[in-house]
Amino acid sequence: MIIDGKDELSQKIMEWTRSDSPKHFFVSELEVGYQNSLFPSDVFLVDTPGLDDPVKYRSNITRKYIKNADRILACVVAENVSQASELEFLTKVIQANSHDKEGVIVVATKKDMLKKSDWDSKRGLLIKQLGEIYENEEAAAQHLLSVSAALHTLFKKYILGVELVEEDMGDFKAMLNRVNPMIELSAIQEYSDEVKRYAGVDGLFDKIDKTIIQKRRQILKKKIEDSYWNCINVVNSYSNDYIEDKNELLDRLIFENADNAELIKQLEEADKEVSALEDLVKVLKQKLYKEINENNISLKEG
Repeated sequence: MIIDGKDELSQKIMEWTRSDSPKHFFVSELEVGYQNSLFPSDVFLVDTPGLDDPVKYRSNITRKYIKNADRILACVVAENVSQASELEFLTKVIQANSHDKEGVIVVATKKDMLKKSDWDSKRGLLIKQLGEIYENEEAAAQHLLSVSAALHTLFKKYILGVELVEEDMGDFKAMLNRVNPMIELSAIQEYSDEVKRYAGVDGLFDKIDKTIIQKRRQILKKKIEDSYWNCINVVNSYSNDYIEDKNELLDRLIFENADNAELIKQLEEADKEVSALEDLVKVLKQKLYKEINENNISLKEG
């Protein structure tokens, strides 16, 4: 299906994903192709339903993506970060990716619902709690970001001279007051940096750029290398087992009964298995080296 324009795209997505739409019960995954200069074509963003989705198979989809994702943005509502359920969710996500905790970034959303002082207090508590998972509070702080997409959007519109409807203007003023009661619309340019820092969207994009987009080649290289050596090690392990079995059978034929038909049959079977594994190694190497060459990656021997 080809859709023209963001509005139509948004409406179509909501039609199939809104929790109050009957259609969402029949959706397991929704894939959308969207041209955007911010993200290279080899970077894929997946918005998962969550670990506690009422539809069980969607929760399972989330677990699958968490396990296989190169990087994870675990989102929680800023106002609720001190709740046990939110900490439990973050713990599950980070532990599910325990082989690479560096790849999990915690994002507190809807920050505009809190006064700056309230968020600072909640942030400090969350860092202490996450410090137990990340092993220290400094590492936890580096992996915690907070954003207000609503404030970022309204501020950007206001600066560009877009007229805000009455409801949006009221929300905008309330958000600015929570950031800093001293901010006046007439002098908002003076507080531009403070508002953008609090909104946090630019900081989030900068983090994504540095840890994902710029490092995507390194991430891909490591994934291919790990895949290569894991496969080779597994095949070698099986191969060694069959070779050991074959040698034991040869010893029994020599020292027990050279005409034992059953042992000879087992030896032939072992020979077939070893030969099949050797062929598998050849195919595996061809496929992996093809992938390595296509991605211009030099594989270290190890």
